[in-house]
Amino acid sequence: MKMSELVGKLVKNKVYSDEELLKDVKRVKKELGKMPSVREYAKLGKYHFQTLIYRFKSWENVKYLCSGIEEKADKIYELIKNEGPITVAEIAKRLKISGVEVRKIVGKVLIIGRRIPIGSKLKGEKKGFYLIQNREDLEREIRTLQSRIMHIAQRVAVLKQIEAWEFLEQLAFDWRFGRIEEEEYEEEG
Repeated sequence: MKMSELVGKLVKNKVYSDEELLKDVKRVKKELGKMPSVREYAKLGKYHFQTLIYRFKSWENVKYLCSGIEEKADKIYELIKNEGPITVAEIAKRLKISGVEVRKIVGKVLIIGRRIPIGSKLKGEKKGFYLIQNREDLEREIRTLQSRIMHIAQRVAVLKQIEAWEFLEQLAFDWRFGRIEEEEYEEEG
Protein backbone atom coordinates (compact mmCIF):
# COMPACT_ATOMS: atom_id res chain seq x y z
CA MET A 1 0.00 0.00 0.00
CA LYS A 2 1.32 3.45 -0.90
CA MET A 3 1.90 5.98 1.84
CA SER A 4 -0.66 8.33 0.28
CA GLU A 5 -3.31 5.59 0.43
CA LEU A 6 -2.49 4.89 4.06
CA VAL A 7 -2.68 8.58 4.95
CA GLY A 8 -5.99 8.80 3.09
CA LYS A 9 -7.37 6.00 5.22
CA LEU A 10 -6.18 7.66 8.41
CA VAL A 11 -7.84 11.04 7.85
CA LYS A 12 -8.92 12.12 11.28
CA ASN A 13 -12.24 13.57 12.40
CA LYS A 14 -14.11 12.02 9.46
CA VAL A 15 -17.33 10.42 10.64
CA TYR A 16 -18.64 7.49 8.66
CA SER A 17 -22.02 5.91 9.24
CA ASP A 18 -22.25 2.28 10.35
CA GLU A 19 -23.94 1.52 7.04
CA GLU A 20 -21.07 3.03 5.01
CA LEU A 21 -18.47 1.05 6.91
CA LEU A 22 -20.34 -2.27 6.74
CA LYS A 23 -21.25 -1.73 3.08
CA ASP A 24 -17.56 -1.50 2.24
CA VAL A 25 -16.74 -4.69 4.19
CA LYS A 26 -19.56 -6.45 2.31
CA ARG A 27 -18.11 -5.16 -0.97
CA VAL A 28 -14.73 -6.68 -0.12
CA LYS A 29 -16.48 -9.86 1.03
CA LYS A 30 -18.22 -10.12 -2.35
CA GLU A 31 -14.96 -9.42 -4.18
CA LEU A 32 -13.12 -12.17 -2.30
CA GLY A 33 -16.02 -14.61 -2.19
CA LYS A 34 -15.59 -14.89 1.58
CA MET A 35 -15.45 -12.74 4.67
CA PRO A 36 -12.12 -10.89 4.60
CA SER A 37 -9.57 -11.19 7.37
CA VAL A 38 -8.35 -7.96 8.94
CA ARG A 39 -5.24 -8.16 6.77
CA GLU A 40 -7.28 -8.70 3.58
CA TYR A 41 -9.59 -5.82 4.43
CA ALA A 42 -6.59 -3.58 5.16
CA LYS A 43 -5.37 -4.22 1.60
CA LEU A 44 -8.71 -3.97 -0.22
CA GLY A 45 -10.95 -1.86 1.97
CA LYS A 46 -11.81 1.79 1.60
CA TYR A 47 -11.56 2.55 5.34
CA HIS A 48 -8.88 1.79 7.88
CA PHE A 49 -9.58 -1.49 9.64
CA GLN A 50 -9.00 0.17 13.03
CA THR A 51 -11.94 2.47 12.32
CA LEU A 52 -14.16 -0.60 12.01
CA ILE A 53 -12.71 -2.28 15.09
CA TYR A 54 -13.09 0.92 17.11
CA ARG A 55 -16.68 1.43 15.97
CA PHE A 56 -17.86 -2.18 16.37
CA LYS A 57 -15.54 -3.17 19.25
CA SER A 58 -13.92 -6.15 17.45
CA TRP A 59 -13.38 -7.70 14.03
CA GLU A 60 -15.58 -10.59 15.16
CA ASN A 61 -18.46 -8.13 15.58
CA VAL A 62 -17.78 -6.74 12.10
CA LYS A 63 -17.89 -10.26 10.67
CA TYR A 64 -21.12 -10.96 12.54
CA LEU A 65 -22.79 -7.81 11.25
CA CYS A 66 -21.73 -8.62 7.68
CA SER A 67 -22.84 -12.24 7.86
CA GLY A 68 -26.45 -11.50 7.01
CA ILE A 69 -27.58 -12.82 10.36
CA GLU A 70 -29.48 -9.63 11.19
CA GLU A 71 -31.48 -9.92 7.97
CA LYS A 72 -32.23 -13.58 8.77
CA ALA A 73 -33.25 -12.58 12.29
CA ASP A 74 -35.67 -9.99 10.84
CA LYS A 75 -37.25 -12.64 8.59
CA ILE A 76 -37.51 -15.16 11.44
CA TYR A 77 -39.10 -12.54 13.67
CA GLU A 78 -41.68 -11.72 10.99
CA LEU A 79 -42.55 -15.41 10.57
CA ILE A 80 -42.96 -15.89 14.33
CA LYS A 81 -44.95 -12.68 14.71
CA ASN A 82 -47.29 -13.35 11.79
CA GLU A 83 -47.57 -17.13 11.79
CA GLY A 84 -46.54 -18.31 15.25
CA PRO A 85 -46.46 -20.83 16.63
CA ILE A 86 -44.20 -21.96 13.81
CA THR A 87 -41.79 -24.87 13.96
CA VAL A 88 -38.04 -24.72 13.56
CA ALA A 89 -38.36 -27.05 10.57
CA GLU A 90 -40.85 -24.75 8.84
CA ILE A 91 -38.69 -21.66 9.41
CA ALA A 92 -35.59 -23.51 8.21
CA LYS A 93 -37.38 -24.73 5.10
CA ARG A 94 -38.72 -21.28 4.18
CA LEU A 95 -35.42 -19.47 4.73
CA LYS A 96 -33.26 -22.31 3.37
CA ILE A 97 -31.09 -22.47 6.49
CA SER A 98 -30.46 -25.21 9.04
CA GLY A 99 -32.57 -25.81 12.11
CA VAL A 100 -29.47 -25.26 14.24
CA GLU A 101 -29.03 -21.80 12.72
CA VAL A 102 -32.72 -21.00 13.35
CA ARG A 103 -32.37 -21.96 17.04
CA LYS A 104 -29.16 -19.92 17.42
CA ILE A 105 -30.71 -16.84 15.82
CA VAL A 106 -33.88 -17.09 17.91
CA GLY A 107 -31.92 -17.60 21.13
CA LYS A 108 -28.92 -15.34 20.69
CA VAL A 109 -30.19 -12.58 18.39
CA LEU A 110 -33.92 -12.27 18.99
CA ILE A 111 -34.32 -13.27 22.65
CA ILE A 112 -30.96 -12.33 24.20
CA GLY A 113 -29.80 -9.61 21.79
CA ARG A 114 -33.06 -7.85 21.00
CA ARG A 115 -34.89 -8.94 24.17
CA ILE A 116 -37.98 -10.09 22.25
CA PRO A 117 -40.20 -12.35 24.39
CA ILE A 118 -40.34 -15.52 22.29
CA GLY A 119 -41.58 -18.79 23.72
CA SER A 120 -41.68 -22.30 22.34
CA LYS A 121 -44.63 -24.66 22.54
CA LEU A 122 -43.44 -28.24 22.66
CA LYS A 123 -46.79 -30.00 23.03
CA GLY A 124 -50.24 -29.86 21.54
CA GLU A 125 -51.54 -29.30 18.05
CA LYS A 126 -49.73 -25.99 17.52
CA LYS A 127 -46.00 -26.46 18.19
CA GLY A 128 -43.18 -24.02 17.61
CA PHE A 129 -41.97 -20.53 18.39
CA TYR A 130 -44.48 -17.83 19.27
CA LEU A 131 -44.49 -14.29 20.64
CA ILE A 132 -45.28 -14.25 24.34
CA GLN A 133 -48.31 -11.98 24.71
CA ASN A 134 -49.21 -12.14 28.38
CA ARG A 135 -47.93 -12.85 31.88
CA GLU A 136 -49.39 -16.37 31.95
CA ASP A 137 -47.43 -17.38 28.83
CA LEU A 138 -44.31 -15.73 30.23
CA GLU A 139 -44.57 -17.61 33.53
CA ARG A 140 -45.22 -20.93 31.71
CA GLU A 141 -42.14 -20.36 29.52
CA ILE A 142 -39.99 -19.59 32.57
CA ARG A 143 -41.16 -22.80 34.30
CA THR A 144 -40.44 -24.82 31.16
CA LEU A 145 -36.96 -23.36 30.81
CA GLN A 146 -36.17 -23.89 34.49
CA SER A 147 -37.18 -27.54 34.14
CA ARG A 148 -34.95 -27.92 31.06
CA ILE A 149 -32.07 -26.27 32.92
CA MET A 150 -32.38 -28.84 35.72
CA HIS A 151 -32.35 -31.73 33.22
CA ILE A 152 -29.35 -30.27 31.39
CA ALA A 153 -27.47 -29.79 34.68
CA GLN A 154 -28.19 -33.42 35.58
CA ARG A 155 -26.92 -34.60 32.18
CA VAL A 156 -23.75 -32.52 32.57
CA ALA A 157 -23.12 -34.01 36.03
CA VAL A 158 -23.53 -37.57 34.72
CA LEU A 159 -21.27 -36.89 31.72
CA LYS A 160 -18.60 -35.48 34.04
CA GLN A 161 -18.83 -38.65 36.15
CA ILE A 162 -18.44 -40.78 33.01
CA GLU A 163 -15.46 -38.68 31.95
CA ALA A 164 -13.84 -39.09 35.39
CA TRP A 165 -14.53 -42.83 35.39
CA GLU A 166 -13.04 -43.28 31.91
CA PHE A 167 -9.95 -41.34 33.01
CA LEU A 168 -9.53 -43.62 36.04
CA GLU A 169 -10.03 -46.72 33.87
CA GLN A 170 -7.38 -45.47 31.44
CA LEU A 171 -5.05 -44.72 34.33
CA ALA A 172 -5.50 -48.24 35.74
CA PHE A 173 -4.96 -49.73 32.29
CA ASP A 174 -1.77 -47.75 31.76
CA TRP A 175 -0.49 -48.74 35.21
CA ARG A 176 -1.33 -52.41 34.61
CA PHE A 177 0.69 -52.48 31.40
CA GLY A 178 3.63 -50.56 32.80
CA ARG A 179 3.04 -47.32 31.00
CA ILE A 180 3.17 -45.49 34.30
CA GLU A 181 4.92 -46.35 37.52
CA GLU A 182 3.27 -46.68 40.86
CA GLU A 183 4.14 -43.76 43.09
CA GLU A 184 4.43 -43.95 46.81
CA TYR A 185 2.30 -41.61 48.82
CA GLU A 186 2.81 -40.77 52.43
CA GLU A 187 -0.29 -40.49 54.49
CA GLU A 188 -0.57 -37.33 56.44
CA GLY A 189 -1.23 -37.58 60.12
